[in-house]
Amino acid sequence: MSNFNDYWERKRPLTVHELLAELENIEDDNHYKYDVYITPPTDAGNDTDEDSGEEDCQDPDRLNHNQLDAEAELYINDKPVTEENNVEDNTPTTSSIPSNPHKKVRKATSVIQERPKWVVDDLENPICENWSESFLPPISLGAENHSLDFFELFMPAQLVLFLVKHTVQYAGSKNRQLTVSVEDMYAFLGILYVSGYNVLPRRRMYWEENDDVQNRLISTSMRRKTFEDIFRNLHAADNSVLDPTDRMAKVRPLIVALNRLFMDYAPIEQSISIDESMIPYFGRHGCKQFIRGKPIRFGFKSWVMATRLGYCLQFNLYQGRRGNDKQDCGLGESVVYNFADVLQTHFENLKFSLFFDNFFTSVKLLTTLGERRIGGTGTVRVNRTGNCNLPNDQYKKTERGSYNHKIDEANNIFAVRWKDNSIVTLLSNQYGVKPLQSAARYSAKEKKKVYIPQPNVVSMYNKYMGGVDQFDNNIATYRISMRGKKWCMPIIMWMFDTAMNNAWRLARNVGKSLDNLAFRREVGQALLKKYGKLPLRHGPTSSYSYPLAARRNTKHIILTNQLRRRCAVCKSKTVKACSTCQVPLHDKCFSAFHPNN
Repeated sequence: MSNFNDYWERKRPLTVHELLAELENIEDDNHYKYDVYITPPTDAGNDTDEDSGEEDCQDPDRLNHNQLDAEAELYINDKPVTEENNVEDNTPTTSSIPSNPHKKVRKATSVIQERPKWVVDDLENPICENWSESFLPPISLGAENHSLDFFELFMPAQLVLFLVKHTVQYAGSKNRQLTVSVEDMYAFLGILYVSGYNVLPRRRMYWEENDDVQNRLISTSMRRKTFEDIFRNLHAADNSVLDPTDRMAKVRPLIVALNRLFMDYAPIEQSISIDESMIPYFGRHGCKQFIRGKPIRFGFKSWVMATRLGYCLQFNLYQGRRGNDKQDCGLGESVVYNFADVLQTHFENLKFSLFFDNFFTSVKLLTTLGERRIGGTGTVRVNRTGNCNLPNDQYKKTERGSYNHKIDEANNIFAVRWKDNSIVTLLSNQYGVKPLQSAARYSAKEKKKVYIPQPNVVSMYNKYMGGVDQFDNNIATYRISMRGKKWCMPIIMWMFDTAMNNAWRLARNVGKSLDNLAFRREVGQALLKKYGKLPLRHGPTSSYSYPLAARRNTKHIILTNQLRRRCAVCKSKTVKACSTCQVPLHDKCFSAFHPNN
């Protein structure tokens, strides 16, 4: 069996990970250009984008684990790469790849990208000074103000008027008559928010008069037909001037308006987390994602920047690889750069510390953030550590709490690998090991709680990274339950929920003690009581008032192929009618309308 294994090791092709490791170990003054061609991954049929690798990726640090495990072919230029010649003009020639992965590749190839130099040391100089206090926006609202006052900061009359304008415009383009006022739209929003905590199987049931589902606040604030007309025609953009290159053009004006309001009234903090958030959607659209293992597996993916307690500072919807406007970097890096640009534009004199997970983190990202004086901390994948040779396999046999760390002094990037229940690796330019923290864990061997050492960078990451998850939890608890058929409706409802969440978080920051549910109830009831209009009548009344005596004594015959109207008994549409009464009736309803006939 051992001979067979040795034979297989000699004959099998190298994987991308093995090939890159061999290339990085080469020491030579001559630099040659090489091209690594990757075969399709082993699970090419997997539709999940949880690894989010890029097919045309030119950076080995941005490959996912499926691409790293795939077989590779190496093409080498036999002409060294110098400053005088152009590497793009070199014609690659094929070079043989050693069959033994433990044997060095021939000295005709070298890694062009300069790798960091790691030494064993702690991070002594953070990229920016820490400031613990938070800054409230310049508003005159306090704990004594009503919850509706905070909500109207994020949903002002100008923005509601914008929705009214485009909703009526869209209805007109479909030859529908619709009259909507700003008050009607506010009442419409109130009904949506009430549906988040008072959920019914069908939205028409909110207007029923049955005792088990009757909602007098909603039924006395807006007619059901008015609500259905607004819901059917709700729009946030002019369809005649949509940007063909923007797949989210239908909701782009609302995204821009809300992002501006979120930053204007933000209770800003130094530590901010960046992560993805899923918007539930089960229809068909090119931007719909499937992410295995997530609480919401199907839907639209949104990049979110949030504070520790879940205030959404900025968000942007994922449109695929072509939505990346920074082609010189990866998708994750471009998201962080865009959010960093927004922070530095709105708060020029403040230095921030960003937290993100292993989808975003790389040595290149932290180097660029350090040049901009922005702190960055995140978990990192093994192939993105910049050739930092921290021990890995032997860590599986060590006890919990063990750690190993190094630092790239040139770029001020700190790397640490810590053993918890599993092994976690982090990069940071803001935090190091000291001051050493302790983490409480349960020991199955000792049958009691024990405390294990924990590097400070891990403690800070656990403290501040959960902002987007807290934001998701705030919304998911009382999410608007009414669903539409258009693909943009879940996104618009999610943005309405985000505005409500931010209003609640801002109210909590200024001293209000209401929890999420109490705040939503107060805003929903206030919207309906302030902007709702009592219907003048209960609904459409029947015009069929034929005397009962005439129905009994006159001879009646059912006629077919009549004008399609609603039946006088069951209210369903029919093309049959009585010849004498001229009342639309089904065959089954004829005897009920004409007793003893």
